[in-house]
Amino acid sequence: MRMFGGGSSIGLLPVAYINDATGGYNTALYIFSGLVGITFVISLVMKQNIRSFERQSIQAN
Repeated sequence: MRMFGGGSSIGLLPVAYINDATGGYNTALYIFSGLVGITFVISLVMKQNIRSFERQSIQAN
């Protein structure tokens, strides 16, 4: 019996499925590149919100 960790179920198995379905890795790489871009934008928005909350708490004191 073979056990898979969290990383392989998040990354390797979907990539293998996409490779089988499309015959190549290009689609999987485009999907993961898009996800990295989305997480980058989310992190920038979160950073901006944190700074805004910090400014509000400083002004409230």
